[in-house]
Amino acid sequence: MVEVNEELNSIMSDLQSARIDYHEGSRQKMRAEILESLKRMFPELVFGRLLDLCHPIHKKYQLAVTKVFGRYMTAIIVSTEKCARDCIRFLKEERAEPETFLALDYLDIKPINEKLREIRGAKMMIDVVQTAIPQLRKVIQFVCTNALVCETIKEAKQIAFDGSERIKTVALDGTLFSKSGVISGGSSDLRFKARLWDEKELNEMKTIRDQLLNELRVSTPKGRLAVIAECTLFGLRVELQILVLGKQVEYSLSQCVYARAASFAVDVFNRGVDVHTEG
Repeated sequence: MVEVNEELNSIMSDLQSARIDYHEGSRQKMRAEILESLKRMFPELVFGRLLDLCHPIHKKYQLAVTKVFGRYMTAIIVSTEKCARDCIRFLKEERAEPETFLALDYLDIKPINEKLREIRGAKMMIDVVQTAIPQLRKVIQFVCTNALVCETIKEAKQIAFDGSERIKTVALDGTLFSKSGVISGGSSDLRFKARLWDEKELNEMKTIRDQLLNELRVSTPKGRLAVIAECTLFGLRVELQILVLGKQVEYSLSQCVYARAASFAVDVFNRGVDVHTEG
């Protein structure tokens, strides 16, 4: 019980320090519902969105990976071209917004240039992206190609253009150097999009927290206070979402509200566990 309580406190602490409450709008909810429908219709053929199936090996690579992934970041991964076509047909019938699909049996994947791994001051993009699904490695290879990621803009530019042949590189801040000579910087839109990686992690923490709360509620006679803590956090999220709606309220204010309510919730929860222990 103590271990579960400690883990729950740790999760709540992480949520409290999160910079943004990721409020999912109606458009995102609709897209999520469509994806779930596709998964039910084509089980084991629809994997999910690329964003949800992989992640950078370290937070410092988030901007660079987001830049290279581009429009494929939220693409839906499916097993076959036929499945992709069936999914597109379903979207049209439901009048849902268009989606990008990547079919595993239809991707034209360029071979990995192993020599690029020998370049000092750079890593291959495919080496800084992890996935637990073996089949997804080919998707990551398709999206990343032979791009390299460098610590600084200076290093990325030098490696991209100063060698015997041009190489696609990206700096940690999202500045991309294409083989064609086009240079594109990391914009505020890119930084906003990169936050999706944090949103994913935040949602995973919330799932773990809910599981721990349920475990304590079932196993503890005094679990009522645990439910109070859970409801307090739910009310907190609603309050915070109202505050940040339209992004017109400074983060410092929303953080203050979050810290105050989260602290209260944890305190209530701890008192509930203490009562049970003493009884």
